[in-house]
Amino acid sequence: MPINPICSGGGGEFSWASPEAAYARIAPALAIGDEQLRRALFEGLVVAGAAEPLGKHAVGAVAAYAETLPVAGATAAGGPAAPDAGAGSAAQPAWSASGIVAELARLLLTDKRTSRVINPALIVADQLIDQGALAAASPSSWVSLYRAVRQVAAGLRAPQRLLLCLKLYGSLALASDGLACLAAGSLLAHTAHPSPT
Repeated sequence: MPINPICSGGGGEFSWASPEAAYARIAPALAIGDEQLRRALFEGLVVAGAAEPLGKHAVGAVAAYAETLPVAGATAAGGPAAPDAGAGSAAQPAWSASGIVAELARLLLTDKRTSRVINPALIVADQLIDQGALAAASPSSWVSLYRAVRQVAAGLRAPQRLLLCLKLYGSLALASDGLACLAAGSLLAHTAHPSPT
């Protein structure tokens, strides 16, 4: 029976006890064709990415994976591949950098009453942008992420989440020239909020 290189470490000095090595082994599984499994894996990496001090390894693994993706999107719109797109697109990775940005936007639009996924998604999106891992994303995917952040920040009373939104607005302004004015306007609109002042 052949030994699975992901589980065995491929004969090298691999240990699941090493977060850096473990996340580096897990992140390439984002190329899996099953959209439901891919989304669950990505959500797990995002939640892990917000945890200190080990989260930097999860974010680093996702960033390393994102940097291996081609510039062209998996679909015409630049988002994740459709669940039934399977057979004809087997040669392409399941996600492009735009697909990762779209998935971050989807996670931000989950139920606002819980920060289990929203706060980590804000943190990881900001870190991935700061690392330049999503530089190949299309302008339209940046707009969808900006809109998701704006929707999360609208009427927000939780100071921690608002500050995460403001930080991400700043990163988005630097990531895309087209978003610079929008993000700057959103930053200014929230300056009257009692938390940041």
